[in-house]
Amino acid sequence: MIRAPSRRQVGAVIAMTSLIDAMLVVVVFLLGTFGQEARAAPFDRPLAKNVTEIVDAPVVTVKDGAIWLDGRYVGSTDEAEATGRVRRLSGLYDALAQRRATARALDPARHPSTVVSLDIESSTPAVVVKSVYFTGAQLGYTDVSLVVLSRP
Repeated sequence: MIRAPSRRQVGAVIAMTSLIDAMLVVVVFLLGTFGQEARAAPFDRPLAKNVTEIVDAPVVTVKDGAIWLDGRYVGSTDEAEATGRVRRLSGLYDALAQRRATARALDPARHPSTVVSLDIESSTPAVVVKSVYFTGAQLGYTDVSLVVLSRP
């Protein structure tokens, strides 16, 4: 007589506690690392006594020889530093002109803002600061705000 093979239940148990602990460590690690690249490294800003809150305006940041407009790289300070003279910074000029054209296209009845905020590292050469002012003024950004740290 031939017997059919019997099926035994295997009593294998997976320890869920250690699996949950490992997954928790991975989640905490990933939460801690994502978003790190979005944070800009702080830099040395000038101090001021009479300050006001920042307005909604394009923000030009000059740091480590790079020029950024609203967080987007638009050029280098090499143009101004090489000549040692105040001049129009072409990358910044083009980006500000595009921003102004976009504002006019979105709301043609409204007069474009003349406010621009400058967030410039305090060790930036004067010729670069003057060139940024000059570039903005050529496009009609005549109301310039400086981003500074409030002096206690």
